[in-house]
Amino acid sequence: MQAIFAKILNMSLTGSIVIAVVLLAWLCLKRQPKIYSYALWAVVLFRLLCPLSITAGLSVLKPIPVTTTPGISSVSYQPVQQAVSYSRAVAQAQQEQTAVQEAEEPKKVASPMEIAAYIWLGGASIMALYSVAQYLTLRRRLTEAIPYQGEVYLADSIASPFVMGVFHPKIYLPSGTPEEERRFILAHERHHIRRGDHLWKLLGYAALCLHWFNPLVWLAFNLAGKDMEMSCDEAVIRQLGEDVRADYSQALLRLATHNKTIAGMPLAFGEGDTKGRVRNMARWKKPKVCVSVVCVIVCIVIAAACALNPRQSETSSEELRQTVGPATIIIGDLRFKVSEGCIVEIRDKETYKQTDNGLDVSYWVFLDEETAVGGVNTFRIPDNYSADSWDWLKSLDFSEWLKSLDPSQWQDEIIDWQFAASAPGSIAALEFHNDEWTVHSQHNLYSYEDWIYDLWFDKLTVKPEVMEAILDSVSLSKPQAAAIPLDVDAPPAGITYELAPNGIFYIVEDGPAIGEIVRYEIPETVRNPYADYTWLADVGIPDMHNDSLLQSASGSEYGDWEIRFESDVPPGEERMIDHYHTFFIQDNVVYDVWFDFRLTNEKTMDTVLKALTGSNEMLISLPYVIGTLPNGITSETASDGSLTFWKGTSAVGGLSGYPIPDGVYDPNDKAFVWLEDVGIPDLEDPDLTISGMFFWRDSNGCSVTVVDDLENPTVQRSHSFRVAGNMVYDFWMDEIQLDTDEQNALSKAVEYVEPSVQSTEPSETPEDIAFARAQAVMNGLQDSPVLLQTQCRYQNTPEKNCIETFCYDSEIGFLRFTTNADGRNLGELYGNDRYFTSETSGGAQWRETEPPQEWGGPWLGNFNFIRHYVTYMDTLSGEEGDSYLFRIDALFEDTEDAAPCYFATFRYDSDGNFVEVYLQINPGRDDAYTLTESIITTDAQEIAAKLESECQRAIQ
Repeated sequence: MQAIFAKILNMSLTGSIVIAVVLLAWLCLKRQPKIYSYALWAVVLFRLLCPLSITAGLSVLKPIPVTTTPGISSVSYQPVQQAVSYSRAVAQAQQEQTAVQEAEEPKKVASPMEIAAYIWLGGASIMALYSVAQYLTLRRRLTEAIPYQGEVYLADSIASPFVMGVFHPKIYLPSGTPEEERRFILAHERHHIRRGDHLWKLLGYAALCLHWFNPLVWLAFNLAGKDMEMSCDEAVIRQLGEDVRADYSQALLRLATHNKTIAGMPLAFGEGDTKGRVRNMARWKKPKVCVSVVCVIVCIVIAAACALNPRQSETSSEELRQTVGPATIIIGDLRFKVSEGCIVEIRDKETYKQTDNGLDVSYWVFLDEETAVGGVNTFRIPDNYSADSWDWLKSLDFSEWLKSLDPSQWQDEIIDWQFAASAPGSIAALEFHNDEWTVHSQHNLYSYEDWIYDLWFDKLTVKPEVMEAILDSVSLSKPQAAAIPLDVDAPPAGITYELAPNGIFYIVEDGPAIGEIVRYEIPETVRNPYADYTWLADVGIPDMHNDSLLQSASGSEYGDWEIRFESDVPPGEERMIDHYHTFFIQDNVVYDVWFDFRLTNEKTMDTVLKALTGSNEMLISLPYVIGTLPNGITSETASDGSLTFWKGTSAVGGLSGYPIPDGVYDPNDKAFVWLEDVGIPDLEDPDLTISGMFFWRDSNGCSVTVVDDLENPTVQRSHSFRVAGNMVYDFWMDEIQLDTDEQNALSKAVEYVEPSVQSTEPSETPEDIAFARAQAVMNGLQDSPVLLQTQCRYQNTPEKNCIETFCYDSEIGFLRFTTNADGRNLGELYGNDRYFTSETSGGAQWRETEPPQEWGGPWLGNFNFIRHYVTYMDTLSGEEGDSYLFRIDALFEDTEDAAPCYFATFRYDSDGNFVEVYLQINPGRDDAYTLTESIITTDAQEIAAKLESECQRAIQ
């Protein structure tokens, strides 16, 4: 509880600073349209509800210390603690009394912080319960409300109009509201709903509950509410014209409640500063364009400065004399981080020595309050340095306070060292102490080129967590690369690779880390890592285990897999996580190169990946096992991973891999015509033609033969294409240079590993169950007789709503009836190679016309449900049955303003029978709409009879 309250205090502290800045801006914008000042309160809400923010140089919080991770930071509030002088004598006395102290049972007395935390929780709970009680009371009063029009209801028990509801808000009007006033009121309340003000007010009240002890938050809540109402009044005037101001003000005065109740809902028309709103309308006038532009720029700058946290400092040895953490310290080639509050400074300046290369050989000290807890010394590697002996250690000049030790005491019982025991990456870790233990230090030695860096800590005074944090952050500027199939020795301009002790490479651009290179062992149970990417969840990749993230996988131009992980937020809102991973598979290891897209962009990512892979070519990992080759045939692997078979000096075959082009959502659905777009040389050669193509019905593949002349070919090569994931693999042979026996022997030697998951037992994960049940529905409909019904509902254009029935049999044809919102019936009939249409209000009167070049059926009848571009989201279970939610990473319709994905929910009844599929198209956009499709019957005889009967009626 104390930790939560401390975080709330931290958020309240930073929120107060932001409120103060917004209040200054609010005063400057007082005479301007209220929409600008209302928009600024959003950044206050962000600060009060979100503990994290993006770091940048522009921030109003620079005086406040922050703790950061790459790209994300949080402002840290630390409760004031009593300073304790921790000398070595006190430490020794405490060590002697440890046993006695542990045996005692001290009385547990609540600390002031703990008491304050429970008081805060009580106040927040009371406010929340009060709002819930008010809401329930109001709901009981509205039980007799009657529908008026659409989302508008009339009620006798209310005195003023208001909006109430969260996901489906409704407008409630007093029954006695005059007709001439309803026009103004409904325009006002509908503008609230379009703008989402009912949600903003609810979030604002949630912030008020959390920060009820902060008077500035109460002030902000009150002023934001006034700005919200005034900006909505101004919007209504803009919509209806300035002539309505008098009547609108009269309605506002008549319906004023003079009630200043603080709650999360409802959003009342007459609540708040009625007098101020009337005055604001009286002096409102349409702003000039230049004034609006200036106001927008001011709001953007203020919002950015308030939303961003100050960037963590990074200081080099040439600049540093004293700094306070958090900070990254660079001393020569040694780099490490110090935590918040830790002071780093140089001592004994008169003893400075300058080396030949300008490096300060000096005495760096870490301070906790006023006590030295550690430091850094730099030494030249002595002439007697040897990896097989440690005698050279005696020639090093350790910390000043260690010089008081008698040199004769340099014996094994006085000094102890061991190889890299305490610090990963160090060449030695030494512990110094004397007989009385008044001296007890640990020295961690790092070697680079001609230098030894001594990172030491006084173990009597340093806090263990401080020492561990510093040691874990140590890296050298130019580390030796681990065994990795990537080129980390030649980074592109502006990019550096920093190796951490745990083997992670940080990808750094102009200060912050924009990504990482991480190595993982592939589990032994994974038989074919190229067939599926789901096994990546078993190797420990954090993003793969975050169920709140949306993920989309695809083939990689540079590696084997690409997966993007994003926070699930509405369009236009900032994502807290946006990571792009590229995976490289080699033997039993997978390398994960990932980028934070909030800190970089696709161009930089491509530049880095091209440098890491050494070229623009893809590193290919082929899902084939090569057995014994025929006599006279040899193989050679190219730098990009492709394989060529040679007969003497002639290339007679090969294996290559290509990423499937974007837009090919089902590689098998388009008869492999997309093969011409992937860059296969034989298919791009204008002098060659396809003489034959054969499709493998039971697997993802086909064979293609190309020749230069159909009658007398001098070039004749056969290609066997296999689709696995987002890759297509090509095994080709030269049918002229290889005789039939050699072709058969080579085909047997090259074994394709089937693209299947490695587990021998069926998976019972919610994702696999959802995919299996949804695919069973889709597979059962492909090329099968079916009668479907589709209901289409548009969000903002209900006149486009329609209901469609679609009857289909591949042997006969199809029949479609569409009933529009205006009652018109449109019909399509196709059978026996003839096409008919009708447009009637009763039964169909068919007339034969020219068939269209393309026509589509319902979604359930056409969609190919494969994991290539379908992402499982969630499973919802209840008494009525199960529902499975998927995201489809494809355009539902080929238009410029279509959303890049849509959502499908498969619903089943309690007996496990499929009920319907519910599609959400263009979610979050103005042209959003939904489709509900259900299967009426799959009875082949019934469907055939219906189609044949309608065809006979049409041709009569």
